[in-house]
Amino acid sequence: MLGCPNAEVRGLDIRPVLERLVRQFNGKPFYDDFYSDLQAVEMPDGTVITNDSGWSNLEVALPPHTKLDEARVAFEEKIDLLKDLVQDLKGAILGYGIQPLQAPDKKNWIRKRRHEVVCRNFGCDHDVNITVISASQVHVSVAREEVVLANNVFNWLTGVMVSLFANSPIWRGEIDPVRLAVRERMWWFTPDNRHGVFPGPCLDLEDLFNRIINMKHLVARNGRDYFLPRSTFKGFLKQNPDREFLSELPLLEGTLWFCSRPRSNYGTIEIRPACTQPREASMALPAFCLGIVENLQEAQKAIDDLGYPWNVCKELREIAMSEGLKGRIDDLDMAELSRIFLQIAERGLKARKLGEEKYLSPLWTRVETKTTLAEEVINIFKQGGLKSLVDTLSY
Repeated sequence: MLGCPNAEVRGLDIRPVLERLVRQFNGKPFYDDFYSDLQAVEMPDGTVITNDSGWSNLEVALPPHTKLDEARVAFEEKIDLLKDLVQDLKGAILGYGIQPLQAPDKKNWIRKRRHEVVCRNFGCDHDVNITVISASQVHVSVAREEVVLANNVFNWLTGVMVSLFANSPIWRGEIDPVRLAVRERMWWFTPDNRHGVFPGPCLDLEDLFNRIINMKHLVARNGRDYFLPRSTFKGFLKQNPDREFLSELPLLEGTLWFCSRPRSNYGTIEIRPACTQPREASMALPAFCLGIVENLQEAQKAIDDLGYPWNVCKELREIAMSEGLKGRIDDLDMAELSRIFLQIAERGLKARKLGEEKYLSPLWTRVETKTTLAEEVINIFKQGGLKSLVDTLSY
């Protein structure tokens, strides 16, 4: 989500919001371990409110919930609080996947020592693009024996999810000439084996972790500071036998920007390719992902029955960014694919008998009309400009 003043539609520095959460609402402050800037606030209920890569990104990370209704109530409570604080700064919170006017700028890159080390690997002249993007992401807990299956399934479904949640077609004040999901393209600066769809399906846990630990290790910590290991993760551990695998692994996982990735320190699969959604669809992504996790075997069987090689899911991701639910490859129609997996997710949610399938409703509307949210946003922009876009998508 992006804080942005209505008058100028430019990125709003949310640090004053974080400061008020500490000062007035019993928030616990967290600072970068090198710079003095306030980076995150943990609220009394465990919700963490922070900014991601840019000062105008507003990130709300809920503590674990076992029911979607409970998660929705917790999210709405925090959004109502934050909305009031942002409005006091004459701003608004947008349910939108990219800053609609302000161009990427180095000055918007938050000062974090860890970020600077990543910049040294890839440079910072281009990756400032990620300071203006915003995603809806979800962690879903999985059992040890489900990790590989879930990672394979959700990576294969990247194109479906990009289509269902595309919501970033307008940036720098203009309609992007190519993409409905501009946000998903902003990780291009990293090597192909570190972003997008996972390089290939994994056979088992050993295969998955062998692939991960043989990746280049970008960021390690030496006491208070960070540095470049200049080796693979496996090589780094061999060179530093005093380092513990489990304590080092989260730093590696945090620099593997796959559309879906296992997170060992949480016991989850993190699903990442969805643009930030408007308020009325805030639970759509958690519902879809939870439904798929509840029905993983059926989801994998549906993928197997299609009979396509793994690389097709990489092609579907590229097509989804530009063509949304109208995209297709050979006999693979994106709207029909989305329908198949929405049905699988719906059956998974219905099996829980909590009525959570209601949260899929916005996605069913998009599939039935073959119209992405991004296309609706383009129509709003054409009719009323940036003001209409902000008025429509503001929380």
